[in-house]
Formats: sequence, C-alpha cells, structure tokens
Amino acid sequence: MSVRLWDYHRLLSDFDQLQALRPYYDFTDVDVDRYAIGGREVPIMLSARELNTASLLQQTWVNRHLQFTHGFGAVMTPVGGVAAEGRPQFLVKDIPPQGEPKIDEPRIYYGELTNDYVIVNSAAEEFDYPQEGTDARTRYSGKGGVGISSLWDRLLFTLRFGETNLIFSDQIQSASRILFHRNISEREKLIAPFLEYDKDPYLVVADGKLWWINDAYTVGNRYPYSERFNALVPGGTRVADGDLNYIRNSVKVVTNAYDGSVSYYVVDETDPVVRNLRAIYPSLFKSLAEMPQSLKDHLRYPEDLFSIQAKTFAIYHMTDVNSFYNRGDAWLIANEVQEQGQAKAPIEPYYVTTRLPGSDRKEFILFVPMTPAGGVRDNMVAWIAGRADAPDYGKLRVLRLPQDSQISGPLQTEGRIDADATIKQQLSLLCPQGGGSQCFRGNLLVLPVGNSFVYVEGLFVQATQSKIPELQRVILATQGRVVMAPTFVAALDALFGAGTTPTTPTQPPVTTPPPTAGVIADLVKAASDHYQQAQDALKRSDFAEYGRLLKLLEDDLAKLRAATGQ
Repeated sequence: MSVRLWDYHRLLSDFDQLQALRPYYDFTDVDVDRYAIGGREVPIMLSARELNTASLLQQTWVNRHLQFTHGFGAVMTPVGGVAAEGRPQFLVKDIPPQGEPKIDEPRIYYGELTNDYVIVNSAAEEFDYPQEGTDARTRYSGKGGVGISSLWDRLLFTLRFGETNLIFSDQIQSASRILFHRNISEREKLIAPFLEYDKDPYLVVADGKLWWINDAYTVGNRYPYSERFNALVPGGTRVADGDLNYIRNSVKVVTNAYDGSVSYYVVDETDPVVRNLRAIYPSLFKSLAEMPQSLKDHLRYPEDLFSIQAKTFAIYHMTDVNSFYNRGDAWLIANEVQEQGQAKAPIEPYYVTTRLPGSDRKEFILFVPMTPAGGVRDNMVAWIAGRADAPDYGKLRVLRLPQDSQISGPLQTEGRIDADATIKQQLSLLCPQGGGSQCFRGNLLVLPVGNSFVYVEGLFVQATQSKIPELQRVILATQGRVVMAPTFVAALDALFGAGTTPTTPTQPPVTTPPPTAGVIADLVKAASDHYQQAQDALKRSDFAEYGRLLKLLEDDLAKLRAATGQ
C-alpha cells in the first residue's frame, strides 16, 4: 500500500511502546523513504532504536561510558501497513532485527542521541542487547575513536571531560579507545563548519549496515540583487536563522552509524561556492559518482531547502509588476490543525509516492499544497512538489489550479469532515465523552491523482490508560464526497463503490457513459482481496509474494481510478 496512513506522532508512540523493548531504548524520529522489497519499490517509515543513557536505572560511570555504549537496530513499516488491532505492520522489528531489508550490523555508536563519550575494548565487555536468561555481550571492532592507552592520553582526556575515572579506572586497557563527538549533527559541523545543515538527518539501511544521510547547504547573505529570506518571510527559517539570500543543496553527508566515518559527496558540481571549497579542501569532498548506488537510491529532496523555496516562490511566482507590488496573487503554505482545539499552523511538507499529472510512473516526492495569502480564504490554489527520483532528482514541479473554480484546501476539507453527520455519529461511538478512549486525527494528506485530488486522513483511537494509538478508521475525501471506513480499501469502496463519480474542476466533462456499479464493485473487491493477501504474505515474511501482490493491487487501483474518472 503506497498511500501513507500513519501519522508521525502516533507511529512514534507505537514504535516506542511496541518495539523499544527496554526503558533505555528510545525512538526519537520517524523518517519516510522507499525500499526495494520483494522486487517492488515500497514506501516505508522507519526509526532508529537508539540508546538513551539518561534512562538507565543505575547512573554509574561504568554503565554510562563502558557498559551501555550503543543503540541497536531499527524498525520499519510500510506507510499504509496496518496489522491486527490497528497496529503497525512491521517489515523490520525486534532485537536482533528480523525482516527485510536485512541488517547485518545493527549497532548504533553514532546517532542523534549519542551525546556521551564511551570507551570501547575496556576490561569489561559491552552490553549488546537483552535476551532471555542473560544479556548478550560484544566488543567493538570498528575503526572509530582514539587510543587512550598511555597515561598522557588519559590525562588529556581527563582535562577534556573533567572526569578523573579516565585516569584512575583499572578498566581501561592498552587496546581501549574513546569514542566522542558521536552526535552526528555535532560531528558534521565540527568537520565542515562552513556548511549549513538540514535539521532532519535520516536513517538508511544499505548493504546490511545503518547509515545516516543529511543534506548540507552552501549559503550566503551578500548575493547581488537578492532579497534576504528573513526580510521576505516573517519567522525566517531553520537554516542560518534565515539570514541568507543564497542557498544550494550541493552536498550530501553520509555517516556510518557503527564506526562514525563521514563522507561529503558533491551533488551539484555547478555551485561556485562548493567548487571553491573543494579546491581548498580537496581530500574532504567526493564526487557523487563515488557514492554507492545502494545509498544513491535513498537520496531525498531536502526538507529545509524545499520550505525556503516554497515560501519564496509563493511571492515570486507573480511576474506581473502590479500584482507583485500589491501581492495580489501571493500564496501561503496551507494550514492544518494538528489536534482538536489547537491553533492552525502551516503544514510541514511531506514525502509521498504518487503519479504526477502527465507522468506515466509513480515517483517519490516532497509535496506541499498552497492557499491564498492573507489567511482569509483556505481554498487550494496550487501545489509544489520536489522530485527525488532519477532522472528528475532535484527538480521542482508546480501546478497552478484554475482561478475560476473552488478547490478545497486542507482546512476546508477538515471542516467538511467535522460537519459530516455520519462521521460524527461513528466518532461518538468510537470515543464517547467520558469513555475510556480518545480519538486523534492524523495528518491530512492531499494527494495529486492525475488531474484530481484525494484527501487522506487516518483516525487513531487510544485507550485512556494506554499509550498505543491504533489506526481504526481511514477518512477519504474528494471535492464532492467524504467517507470514513475501517480500512483504506473499504473507504475506497465507500467513496466510489456506489457508482458516483466525483467531479473535479480541472477535468473536462465526461462524455462517455459511466461504468456500471457492478464493474466498480468487482474492482474494489479485487483490490480488497489483493490487499489482504499482501498483508498475509507480509506476516509470513514472503517478500517476493508481497511485492507481486502489491503490483496487482496497484493495477486494481489504477483501473478503479480510470473507471471512476479519478
């Protein structure tokens, strides 16, 4: 299932409750990517199982720095994978990691939570992972760290960290090494402080190992005849605090989670700034051709750059002088309401796999809908997509919607969902006031489907005494209808099964007779059967069969879209 149903926040809670397994493991972030599984490209969500030493019950120096040294593995689920009771359908899970893609080296010595130094190859073996009976133990065999065998080394590191155990502990041996600067963001900035970095490095499983990929930017604030971003857009940006009028994503940074080795790959050879930096530091930068293909397959359009581009283009798409001066056709990133009762806030751009208008293939994109500036109207006027797949990597696609038609934006669609009597009734049964459960709506995704749009939102039910949100309903909407059902396929059936063809402002009137309800019902049943069979194959870890059935499901949905004019 390539349609994302899981909300980041709810899925993170599920990962933490179902797969942390011990109190000292944490999942801090959920990343969206795509992997070849069973011969098919599958959009997934994954998270690293990192060690949080602050959660250790015994806060001793030996525990924090010699025994508990690394996280272990990751968890992964398809973006639309739902198992029994509305819980995630795992592709990779447990300790040691089970599933596909296979993880041969699951230990995470360098990550987003690794803020302490650790000493490896000491007299005591490191804790590796919990298992029945006794804990598994390990010794570090990587090339990371610095030798700490001599008294002089130990004295210097004592001064560096203010810890006398580094001198007096009898646990440190001649082969011992100290690993520090293990936080990947800190590590990257120390190596190349002249670059700016995206705030969301993401985990990648490739060649049986765990890697971190981050986007690095060359920036400037003195580019001629260019406006500074923080003067153009109130609130600025996370990159360089918005004090920039030049930015290019010229470098991809790859960090090995086991040994901490960092590689800087130049992806934009035309950037004059990175060309000068490369001349100054010739041994630091590598060409993109040197990056393994297994890592290239997971390059994404960078989030921070995309947000800057979207906010800038929201004004600079106007080419008429008068319109530009008056901001007559200015846009804003569409707003959403994350939780009931909260104030509206701009949507965070999101990764989806979809087929763009005029394209004959699905692709992995970063997407955001746009609405008119001013905050008075919330109808959708355009969308912007950053393309991440070859040969179109790094290109932006913008679609302006007809100005003479009203197309619902995310907030308006949320309002239609709130006002739907049938959904209200179902919600009152799922989460009655004063009952033992709460309902949470996930991110509302606006998916371009051909020349139309489908709005997708998951509904999560969480028991008051539990921290495990369960995906119990799927809400789908078009311009003309809103439905809610227990599964995505059932929601498709409810949306299209009655033979109703929702109209879309961007499509010409249908002149051919509509398909019969029986034809549509057969297509929906075929999609439902293939979806269920795919889930069964996934439970058996039969990834080849899972990929084959996903292809059949994709064909069913394509036929359904064609049959309903969507």
